[in-house]
Amino acid sequence: MKSASVSLHFGSRYGYECEIIRLMDYLDINNDFNDEYDGENREDMLRRFRKAMSEGKNSPGFLNPGVLEELVEQCIDDGALAEGLHYCESWTTFAPYNYVAWLRKGMILAGMNRPEDALVSLERAQTLHPNDIEILIQRGITYDVMGRSKDAIAQFTQALKSNPEHPELLFNYGLTLQHADRLDEALRVFKSLLRHDDYVIDCWYEIGFCYDLREDYTDAVAAYEKHLDFDPYNANAWYNRGIALSRLGRLRRGIDSYDMALIINEAFPDAWYNKGNNLAAHGRLSDAIECYREVLRYEQTDVASWNNLGIAYEELRQFSEAIEAFRAVLRRDPDHESARIGLATCLDALERFDEALSQYDRLLQARKDDPDLWLARGDLLFNMQKFDKAEESYRKALAIETHDPECWLALGQTLHAQEKFNKALQAFERSEQLAPEWGNSSYAKARSLYALRKFKESAQELEKALQVAPDLGKEFFLEFPEAGDHEELSKLAKR
Repeated sequence: MKSASVSLHFGSRYGYECEIIRLMDYLDINNDFNDEYDGENREDMLRRFRKAMSEGKNSPGFLNPGVLEELVEQCIDDGALAEGLHYCESWTTFAPYNYVAWLRKGMILAGMNRPEDALVSLERAQTLHPNDIEILIQRGITYDVMGRSKDAIAQFTQALKSNPEHPELLFNYGLTLQHADRLDEALRVFKSLLRHDDYVIDCWYEIGFCYDLREDYTDAVAAYEKHLDFDPYNANAWYNRGIALSRLGRLRRGIDSYDMALIINEAFPDAWYNKGNNLAAHGRLSDAIECYREVLRYEQTDVASWNNLGIAYEELRQFSEAIEAFRAVLRRDPDHESARIGLATCLDALERFDEALSQYDRLLQARKDDPDLWLARGDLLFNMQKFDKAEESYRKALAIETHDPECWLALGQTLHAQEKFNKALQAFERSEQLAPEWGNSSYAKARSLYALRKFKESAQELEKALQVAPDLGKEFFLEFPEAGDHEELSKLAKR
């Protein structure tokens, strides 16, 4: 099953919209607007100007930059970024040398996932106000989001020369170092910010995340717990703590941590998913199924959850339910090999052999050199009693992987079923050479030797098998009830 280790982390990099709101706190609002319209209700006035703008009444005589700035601010607060961009276009037209207008436009474009356009506006803002710290921060963040870590770090480094103690700048610099996998440097930055009360909570979270990325899971847990001392209702922190605990093999405590995340935020599909994985690892498959079902309440197309659901049902031998889940995976991802193998296995278990065979044949079109698939196909054909075709599949598997004792054993059993007993013995010998600790090869040899009426040798091999698996004796004498009549085997029959 998919392990929790591949699940998503939640870093505390604020989304663009949040960045816009944060950075606005540093900007001076044009007070002319409030002075001019002091007698009018602000919301009514803004609605009036919005209506006027939509009707094309946007001449400089009708609107001033203060009005536009206020409209942009309200759009940012409302999350109406497209409308805010419209007002920014007018604002930069009426006030082309107002760096705040270009900064806001760049922030909005970034929030709309248009980072290249955002940089154009931010560069214009920086031309007008070269040393403004918020422009430098926003440019650095934008470069970082674009994956241009070097440019982002250069931007922050430039800003730090004149503002070495600026906490907002340092925090975003730390995040960029983290994203660039320069984790030791990022840790130093975040730890240096712990002296700033406003950053203690976020920095402990990011310290935990850095340790997580470094695979220092014990330190990660400790850092997340420091964060949770300050912010016990952060579902993401409980979730990340659960991942770190799970990677330490402390699955039960990981489940407890996921449970805390889900108490805070029930609609947290990744926490449901990871909890399900931990429960499955503990053998609590029915509980795991409930978790995967919860994921699918929120994300009906989540392929990993459908696949793990199918695996859990398969392990519970609820093959019809497993088939339904695996087919749900394949509807969304026809090339999902794990689901197709699971589907073939479950169809085989329900003796829907022809359907299962078609699934293996489809898999082998893309993976002709996969010995495991040829082995599985051979097992299916053996179950269908198509022993000659099963033999072909096993031999193809062994041509790719000659040292597989399981496949040699399967080939021998197929040859035995075709009454090719001497060839079967050769295959069993090879299997035993590769895995001498098995009792299966000795037991298989005992059967073929008995069929060749070599009773003494059969008894010797059966005795070896019984030392490993005593129950095999009962199985042998059920298959050959007359074997006990032979002196060499009679003693074993009495065991």
